[in-house]
Amino acid sequence: MTKDLVGGVIAILLGLAFCAYAYAHLDIGSFRRLGPGMFPCIVGAALALLGAAQVLVARRQPVTSGEPSDLAFGEFRLRSVVWVLASVIAFGLSIRTLGLIPAILLTVVISTRADSETHLLTALVLAAGLSLLCWLIFGAALGLPIALLRFDF
Repeated sequence: MTKDLVGGVIAILLGLAFCAYAYAHLDIGSFRRLGPGMFPCIVGAALALLGAAQVLVARRQPVTSGEPSDLAFGEFRLRSVVWVLASVIAFGLSIRTLGLIPAILLTVVISTRADSETHLLTALVLAAGLSLLCWLIFGAALGLPIALLRFDF
């Protein structure tokens, strides 16, 4: 079994699970009047279809026995898990006190520490770009009542 095959099967199972949950617990509605369960059902179906496509592509690739790069799932890096989890926690703790833009800056800088090859300058440029994009989408275009910049200590 290759990684692509296993990943495709997992995507199919997750997609079908989303569809089943949406169908069982939410009103689907019709295509003229969409219910709250229609979007999760469509997303689940799309995920299942993409997983099926991935399985088909993986089945067509020849499996070469003995090559660990094709068959192995790689090593588990605790460093990555810790940094990404820390970034999510930092976002949750800082969004109300600092606002959206500083929370995104903090989240991106912390999460890029998960990869030891990412430089700090790259992380700062990425964080600035994502902060600008979020300001344009949520602040300027949508006008959502999210504090973009605040310092309530």
